Amino acid sequence: MERVLLQEPEIEGVALRFGELYGADTPFAESGDVYRLVRGSALPLVETGGGVTSFTHVEDAAAAVLEALHDVEPAAYNVVDNEPAESGEWLPAYARMIGGPEPVSLTLEQANQQLDWATVHRLTEQRGASNFRFREVSGWRPRWPSWREGLTNLFGFWPV
Repeated sequence: MERVLLQEPEIEGVALRFGELYGADTPFAESGDVYRLVRGSALPLVETGGGVTSFTHVEDAAAAVLEALHDVEPAAYNVVDNEPAESGEWLPAYARMIGGPEPVSLTLEQANQQLDWATVHRLTEQRGASNFRFREVSGWRPRWPSWREGLTNLFGFWPV
């Protein structure tokens, strides 16, 4: 859809690319799938945890949609916070915030046997994104500039 939106001359629009959505009623909230996986030691660190995740708080996503309705140049924009983080950083911090156990560590070979390809890719190879372009053209700024602040607000606990 993004390709059609940006390549068809008779269509003009804006595509917003969100990072991992977190906040109330998301997989990272207390009733969510990521929360349950981490609490149950089912989301491991793979190798050094080098995959980079860009996060987007749901409040920031909603604010970006509203901002995009106001005279933003047609293009694709990343709507993420200012602090992409490797899984080796965010996963243990998140586990501490929710009172879960430290993530289990797996080798890449073990992970490929036990997890689906997308999960292994996110935890080991994924690259982060920058919100610079959207901030420049729209004036949008994330209310939660770091996943640390946003998750702290959600759970009331800053990771040590």
